[in-house]
Amino acid sequence: MVNKLFVMVPVMLAARKLDAEDATQVFWLRVAYGTIQLICVLIVAYTYIQAAAIASKSPGGIIYVPPAAQPFADPNAKKKYTEVNFGAHVLSTARSLLGSTLFGMCMTVGLHWYKGMIVGLAIQTIMGPMNLLENPLVKALLLGGGIKPEGKIFDEKTANELTPEDEVVDESGNPVAR
Repeated sequence: MVNKLFVMVPVMLAARKLDAEDATQVFWLRVAYGTIQLICVLIVAYTYIQAAAIASKSPGGIIYVPPAAQPFADPNAKKKYTEVNFGAHVLSTARSLLGSTLFGMCMTVGLHWYKGMIVGLAIQTIMGPMNLLENPLVKALLLGGGIKPEGKIFDEKTANELTPEDEVVDESGNPVAR
């Protein structure tokens, strides 16, 4: 995937040049934003439906999921994995995707409607699909072979793959004995 910075900076600079007083330009920007966001919402809804089906069909096994990457984390720190059920984690990730997508849309549309801001519309028209494709569930459904425990879409480990250096915690953060 392309580094987002190489796309985001030119989009931000170009979006600042848009004329908010030109009704034709604003109309076509709204059309582009609405079309892209409709497609994104349909993809997110499809992803959520597939995740709910996977979670209800088979709970899956226990997996050990690493935390999200932190920018200033100690690279020599002990790896900490969270013990979760595969089906529950898939559904939780899908819910998070659905919530963040809808909240982002509401925020962008609200700022446009209330303050007339068009820069956000322009940026989200380009960056919305890129952000969507970074989600492991969407990537697995659209670009991969589907959502399967064998696919390791969350960079997770199984109990056999854990090393003595790996620390395992439950969903509350309490250490789990192995």
